[in-house]
Amino acid sequence: MNIQAMWSLANSILRDSRALLSWQLKELDLTPSEASIILHLHVHGAARIQDRLAEELVVSKPAISKAVDALEAKGFVERRHDPDNRRIRSIVLTPKAEAVADEVKRIYSDLYAAAAQGIDPDEVQSLIRLVERVAGNLRGYRELHLGPN
Repeated sequence: MNIQAMWSLANSILRDSRALLSWQLKELDLTPSEASIILHLHVHGAARIQDRLAEELVVSKPAISKAVDALEAKGFVERRHDPDNRRIRSIVLTPKAEAVADEVKRIYSDLYAAAAQGIDPDEVQSLIRLVERVAGNLRGYRELHLGPN
């Protein structure tokens, strides 16, 4: 298999998983981007800085801002001022988000299980190592041409 075929397959995986997640999350009034933020905050706690949340989720600052705005409008998150530094606002889950977090986690787990059907755990580990190398190659290439993030 050449790298172009792997690239095409990776795009197919992302497209299909996004479509399935969108379909399942629709009943919760969430997009996949919004759901990933809820999961992240549920596992790691409040995010003190929105830019850090963007880094941790590996998305652009405008994308994270748009998703957090949507979550806030839907009542899933609140932005709270830091009592020690009013310029800093934490992003925290509301009880509404906490109520759906386990269902979001189940939806993602079911997708991962469907993707892993019939694949030996050792094969999964080999694939992870290979994709990590490809990601490292691209990260190095990007930094060489565009500089560090």
